[in-house]
Amino acid sequence: MSALPPFFCITLLDEPWKRETAEKHFDERGVADVRWVSGFCGQLLGLKPTNPFDYDEHGVPRYVHVSQIGCALSHWMALSTSVESEAPEFIICEDDVLLEPDFQDRWPVERARLPDGLEVVQ
Repeated sequence: MSALPPFFCITLLDEPWKRETAEKHFDERGVADVRWVSGFCGQLLGLKPTNPFDYDEHGVPRYVHVSQIGCALSHWMALSTSVESEAPEFIICEDDVLLEPDFQDRWPVERARLPDGLEVVQ
């Protein structure tokens, strides 16, 4: 098995059972370096989108849902935390991640397929 980059896993403090499940899953897959990032629950933020991102066929504005705001902020926090760690590379995921059983073995093969100089893979 090859060394994996650190994982930055987004979890919500008000859903501790998801972190427990993810911890078990990471252990089963041999992922040792997991750094937990506290995410944001959109419904609890108290934010309300005021700029529509689109309009329907009747001109009614469509807004981003508060859960999408929480998700976007959570990923921004994970990215910021990951970059600040100064790890040369890292993986960001959520606490419902499901890694293939052979992820450890496949990682170096798939990683080698990426072109040099690539900065982000999604």
